Amino acid sequence: NARQVMNPPFGTRATGADVAFVRAALRLCDGPVYSLHKSSTRDYLVRRAGAWGASARVVAELKFDVPKCYAFHRDASRDIAVDLVRFAPAGDAPL
Repeated sequence: NARQVMNPPFGTRATGADVAFVRAALRLCDGPVYSLHKSSTRDYLVRRAGAWGASARVVAELKFDVPKCYAFHRDASRDIAVDLVRFAPAGDAPL
């Protein structure tokens, strides 16, 4: 079974990029997709997954340290609350 994992930037620079990744991965994979997302978007992602006929479950709540890498970063580093989410296509056995 194929598994996909998405890295940050959590869809913040290109709005919706994270959701597009998850949706495409669910279409292409025959199993679950694991993806990191800002915790503040949890309810939205669960609703979106349901609209696609899939499920979404938070498997871990994490703090992700983002160091200053780009000119638009204002702080030397910033901790971001993120969720590791397991998206599963309809009919996939839960963990």
